Amino acid sequence: KPRKSFLIPPAFPWDDLLYFSSRPDILDSMSISDSSFKIPLKIAVLCGGPSQERGISLNSARSVIDHLSDSQIEVTPFYVDPHLNFYELGRAQIYSNTPSDFDFKLADTYQRLDEDGLCRRLKDFDLVFPAIHGAFGEDGTLQELLEDYDLPFVGSPSQACRKMFNKDRAAFLLRKAGFPTLPSITLRQGNPHNRANVEAFFRDHALTRAIIKPSAGGSSIGVFSVSSPDEAMEKLEQNIFGKHIDSCGLLEPFCEGREFTIIILQNDQGAPVALIPTEISMSY
Repeated sequence: KPRKSFLIPPAFPWDDLLYFSSRPDILDSMSISDSSFKIPLKIAVLCGGPSQERGISLNSARSVIDHLSDSQIEVTPFYVDPHLNFYELGRAQIYSNTPSDFDFKLADTYQRLDEDGLCRRLKDFDLVFPAIHGAFGEDGTLQELLEDYDLPFVGSPSQACRKMFNKDRAAFLLRKAGFPTLPSITLRQGNPHNRANVEAFFRDHALTRAIIKPSAGGSSIGVFSVSSPDEAMEKLEQNIFGKHIDSCGLLEPFCEGREFTIIILQNDQGAPVALIPTEISMSY
C-alpha cells in the first residue's frame, strides 16, 4: 500500500514531478517498486475547485492523465465545482471543456456527490492525486478530508498545507526556523493606513521596484511588479481587492537573481529525496 501521503510542497510543477516519477533510477532511489501496488493501479485525479485557478487545475489534471496513461494504470478524473459539489467524469470529458462548460452543464449530465459520497467512492481507488489549485485544494481542507477517511493521496499533509498556504504565515514560520526571507508587509482590505504603510515600506527599504501579490493563492494570479507606492496601491485596490482575488495583499522588495524549484519527495523509509532542480523563467 502507498503511504497515506507523499510529502510534496503545496504547489509544484506537475509536469516535472510526473517526468521524474517515470524515471526508473529515481523510483529506485525512492524505494518504490511495482510490488508496492496492485495492478492495475487505480488513481483518482481531483481537479476544479472554488478558486480562480480552476482552469489551471484542469490543465494540471490533463497533464497528470497524459503522463499516467499506461496499461497498468487506470485513471479516473473527478471535478469539484465552485460550490464544492463533486462529479465523477469520463476521461474524454476532461479534455473537451473549460470550467464554464463544466459549471454550466454538469448538474444535468453527471450525478452530484457530496463529501461523504465522494470519499466512499474514492475508497475504490489505490491512490488519490489532488490537482486542485488554490483554496480548498492547497490550503489543507481537501487534505484533511482525505485524511479523515484514511485515503492515501499524493501531496503534503493537511497540517503542512495550512501552515504554508498563506504567504505571510509561511514566511513567519520559515524565519522562526532560521531560514532567510524577504521583508514584507501585509495590507488588509479596509485598513485606512494601507497607503501610509506602503509609502513607509518603499522609503524604509529605498525601493525602486517591488512585488505586490495576494497573501494566499498561486498560479501568479494577482502578482504585479510595481515601481512606486501609487502603482502598488492601484494594483492592490483595483485588482487584488477589486477583483476579489484576496482580502489581503503582500508587499515585498523585488528580488533579483535566478529562481529554482526543487521538489522534495518522501520515500517509504521516511527519508527525503530531492528531485532535479527546475529553473523558473520570468516574463517581467
